[in-house]
Amino acid sequence: MFWRRMLIVVWLLSPALGWGAEPDVQSAQELIAKLKDADPTVRGKSIRALAKFGPEARAAIPALIEALPDTESFNDRFGRFSISTAAYQTLYDVGIEAIPALTIAVDSTKPHVGHSAIDCLARFGPRARSSLEAIVKVLSDPDRDNHFSACAALSRIDADGTVAVPILERYFNTKSIAKDDYGQGMVIELLGRYPNHPRTLPMLLAALKHSNPEVRGGAVQALTDMRGRSQQIIPALLPLLHDRGLKTKFEMSAHCATVDRQGVWRYAAIALALQGAPGEKVVPELLQELENPDPKEVHNSNAKAVLWQILEFSAFPPGTAARLLRCYEQAVDRRRETMKLEKFDQYEVTAELLAIASLARMPRQTAEFTAKWKTWLKSPDEYQRFEAAIILATIDPDQNQDAVDHLLEVINLASEEFDFDISFELRRRRAVRFPKAWSDLIPKFAVGSLLSNPKLVEKFLPDLAEWCRKGLVPWDNPAFMRSFKRLQPEAAYVAQALLEKSYPESCLTAIRTLGPDIVPILIANAREALEVYQASSEQDDWTSSQYLELLPDWPTAAVTAWPVILEYANSPNPHFRAAAYEALGKIPGLHDTARPELLKGLQDPRCIVRVAAAHGLGLISGQNRVVCPALMRALADDFADVRGAALESLVKLGVDEPGVRDAIQKLTQDPHSYVRLLATDVLSPKKP
Repeated sequence: MFWRRMLIVVWLLSPALGWGAEPDVQSAQELIAKLKDADPTVRGKSIRALAKFGPEARAAIPALIEALPDTESFNDRFGRFSISTAAYQTLYDVGIEAIPALTIAVDSTKPHVGHSAIDCLARFGPRARSSLEAIVKVLSDPDRDNHFSACAALSRIDADGTVAVPILERYFNTKSIAKDDYGQGMVIELLGRYPNHPRTLPMLLAALKHSNPEVRGGAVQALTDMRGRSQQIIPALLPLLHDRGLKTKFEMSAHCATVDRQGVWRYAAIALALQGAPGEKVVPELLQELENPDPKEVHNSNAKAVLWQILEFSAFPPGTAARLLRCYEQAVDRRRETMKLEKFDQYEVTAELLAIASLARMPRQTAEFTAKWKTWLKSPDEYQRFEAAIILATIDPDQNQDAVDHLLEVINLASEEFDFDISFELRRRRAVRFPKAWSDLIPKFAVGSLLSNPKLVEKFLPDLAEWCRKGLVPWDNPAFMRSFKRLQPEAAYVAQALLEKSYPESCLTAIRTLGPDIVPILIANAREALEVYQASSEQDDWTSSQYLELLPDWPTAAVTAWPVILEYANSPNPHFRAAAYEALGKIPGLHDTARPELLKGLQDPRCIVRVAAAHGLGLISGQNRVVCPALMRALADDFADVRGAALESLVKLGVDEPGVRDAIQKLTQDPHSYVRLLATDVLSPKKP
């Protein structure tokens, strides 16, 4: 079986990758000593290994803080990273035990230290409330260069905006940011995290008229997800459909940073779609932008952007198809011209495909051009034949079997490695070679077209698992997902193919749409992963925990998973035990059976397991007289993460149980700020 083979490969490679058996306290001390090693690879891998200990690596916190200025790099199985980045990530993995040291580090003037400390505190969210004062202090110092990190951190740590909104508003109006266009836009965009604050909507609506396009774009993005205010937001956004000012989009990943600048009108179109603006009002404005593009912008890129926004809508005014068809024909002419000049531009094909995708959304308007599509299906231009097949298969697949067959041919030519640099013709003809950049896009369009049609999706379900293995299924295609969901639970047999994709985010989303028939498949995979671990004494923590994490999505069917969850709960691997306890609390049908196991978990020697058990108990109602005393004893745990988890669970179960308030009262003097503040909040009188 594929999954078994993959786990065996992981086991064989694990010594080289640094994946060993369960770490112990002694090995943690050895890793801390290695943080002083002259070799950056030794330091980096030691920092990575410490992350496995979680809160039990708290002795490493001072050394990890000292490593934040270290810019030397090392390689591990995930790529190349700096020592500083690894230290920052591990400090977060250590947990709330690191918050006090990070708060002190905010004031550091050493390179990377203050900035990294602020970013790490932001990841803790409201648990880092005790650091707000230090972060606000950064904004008042004009000589500091990490003001934007501080603004972002405020918006993540302050949950209700009581502190953050007034400070962000004041900072937006200071002289220190007045000449920074991008900075102003970023500050305005952060206000979108507080949709219910009374100052947010007035500030954002005013910002839509600001002279700085970065501010206008930031305000649009902040308004995009603000629900329940459409009557005020939609009229304010409509004029921005012709705003050609540029908004900068900056994205940071583990490996690189990307900067993209797009017109404010593009963000406005997306926001209007999500706010429920009628397509009859928005689409004509977008078509006008399509027909009269910005002369300063590359036309192909502009057309692509407009068409993407049109796809966001479902209602189209009369005549839209005819105007889109003209756009499509112009894109075809431009692409053919560039091919003659051997200056092929990938945006040309994107514009064509997006125009086709838009036309496919309006079959009633498109039907009048059927004769033209059928003519193009016989065109010597292979791209146009493919695009005509998409339209015809969408309009009426029963009457256009030749179009369906053409799409299947395209899909069948796509190899598992996306080596699609051959002609759309049969392999023996080898007429035109397609750019490798389109090796996955074109087959995905074909699969999406076939599976988005309710008449076809059931017919091709038997092929779905194989297409999934090849990576050709467009799980991000809303039309396909609607068709797919209607077939539940019949489609559950594709689950194994999805699981073999190692959980890319889109596949994880697709798995969650499947019916309860997937539960036995998850159980079988979880048991197999456990068997491999038991046979090899090695572990694949992340994958195995994903199986158990998914089970509560089908709480009724997940009751049958009790035997395998119990096996995980009794595993020598602490990460497996923690995953089991987290799952048990989320499956109501197992609560009575799980309670003794969770109570046992509170006594586990490993901190991460005790935290998971405490969280699980907080989700189980009933028998509070048994559970609450155990959680109250956990309030005296040596680790703040356990005390915090136990306190959170007691709050969920009810603080009026006998002795609970007295136990929480003691925590108002807790040495850790998060536990102390949470206990104070719980005991404070609630506002009416």
